[in-house]
Amino acid sequence: MNMLKERCFTLSLCMVASFIGGYCYAQAPDIDGDGFSDFVGVEINKKSSARHQWSYLPQGPSVSNIDTALQPLGKGSDIPIAGRFESAGKTNYGVVKLVSSKKLEWKIRLSDGSTVAYQFGSKSDHIMVGDFDGDGFDDLMVRTKKGLFRMMKTGLGGSGTGTFSRMIGKRKEKFWYSDVDGDGDDDICRMARKRKKRGKVFNICYDFMSGAQVLPSESIAKSRAGKAKSSPIPVGGGVLAYPKKSGKQTVVTFRTLAGARIATIGYPAQNSLAVSSDGELAMRIPQGVMVYNVFSGEISIKPAPSGSDLVDEYSVESFAKRGSGVSCSSVVGWGAGAVWKPVSDSDGNLVVLDAFGTNSSKIQIVNQNGKVLETGRFVGKTNGGRPTFRFSKRGSGYGKNLTVVFITGSKNVC
Repeated sequence: MNMLKERCFTLSLCMVASFIGGYCYAQAPDIDGDGFSDFVGVEINKKSSARHQWSYLPQGPSVSNIDTALQPLGKGSDIPIAGRFESAGKTNYGVVKLVSSKKLEWKIRLSDGSTVAYQFGSKSDHIMVGDFDGDGFDDLMVRTKKGLFRMMKTGLGGSGTGTFSRMIGKRKEKFWYSDVDGDGDDDICRMARKRKKRGKVFNICYDFMSGAQVLPSESIAKSRAGKAKSSPIPVGGGVLAYPKKSGKQTVVTFRTLAGARIATIGYPAQNSLAVSSDGELAMRIPQGVMVYNVFSGEISIKPAPSGSDLVDEYSVESFAKRGSGVSCSSVVGWGAGAVWKPVSDSDGNLVVLDAFGTNSSKIQIVNQNGKVLETGRFVGKTNGGRPTFRFSKRGSGYGKNLTVVFITGSKNVC
């Protein structure tokens, strides 16, 4: 007797008409320097003798999307990093490691295959990579536990060396960084809580080199976002992503700088999030790379590089907050090529494509109370042989906290 196979994916969408408040640029890695972003993967083994294994998957329109191995770099608890140190158009990868128990050493792989090392920072510091002086080349940055930001220029791009420090915000405030005013350098943004407006958090952004405030303070969210356990991720287009661990998945709420909620989406794992291109946030999952586009609302599963996690150019890390390893779930069975498109090109309504190589014959949209809102109309296999289902209205018309269920007449593997 055939059993039903149900593969579920949970998301909550609330698209807004426009994105307001600043630029909030985001930059994805470009390992091969062809002008198109790449997925950069890393496999980390916590054993002290095992080296980090790196690879990348090109994303340009004229490439064959072949997973390409990179030279190993780092081992044990070393933290992966990526930045444009040698060239503004090409990404270097590297690691930050602990030396002498308390000091940090940054090791960067250069384009000729050699490595260069910098002693900078201490174990309790937060670690960042960005272009904070606007010279076109990324710098090393740490934030001490007292709230002091310290920057080091590597000199790899020929723009000189040096260190600079500036006190920004209060010691316990969360922070993030991005080029919020579009002038070419990354700004430091503190998440300041106003006593007279309890429960609200405000973005206050500063140019690092001058210390000048670059944007007026803007209400970013109410208490829910203010209690976030991690710094937001700048996704691009004036949008910030707030990740939160929930069970075996990561729930991400997207907001404008002014605090308007755009969407909430659940990634079916607890791996690192990475910006894959402007307006797209990606995560490595067992079936590939799950990508959400904040502008279109599309969800897709793309081929992944080797390695169980992705590396981003914009991230805030520290040895103090790192856990014991990567945790991921294979409960969600979406394979490469699955797409949720809230507004189709043909009729303007929702269309959903199952993954390549699947044979689903039925799809349902279920709300948080278990009610089936609509069963999709199967229109055959399209776009490379993927089962395709159409619906009677736009994706936003079904509300939030939805579950998408694919059903086929085969063995239950959930």
